[in-house]
Amino acid sequence: MPFGSLEIAMLYLKAAEILTQGLCGIYELTYKRGDKRYRIFRNIEELNKFLKTNPEVKCEKKEPVYISEKYVPVNDSQIKYLNESEIKTYLDEIKNR
Repeated sequence: MPFGSLEIAMLYLKAAEILTQGLCGIYELTYKRGDKRYRIFRNIEELNKFLKTNPEVKCEKKEPVYISEKYVPVNDSQIKYLNESEIKTYLDEIKNR
């Protein structure tokens, strides 16, 4: 999912690192309309795979504009998994914004 700003992408970076269990980088992409977006990828290979399947998207620098200094794993007690009721409430709140 592309993010409209580097700041927003940075908010999601830790979640991506938890899911991939390693460092991820934020890359600046330019779409054919000229707008810039930011995406999180695990590594350069993942970025290149994305660019190959999306030829209308370019990444001029081919290096992350931001990457964490080191990966800090989290334990299960630091993550709260939502139950179905909490998910429904959250989705309803988003719809009503």
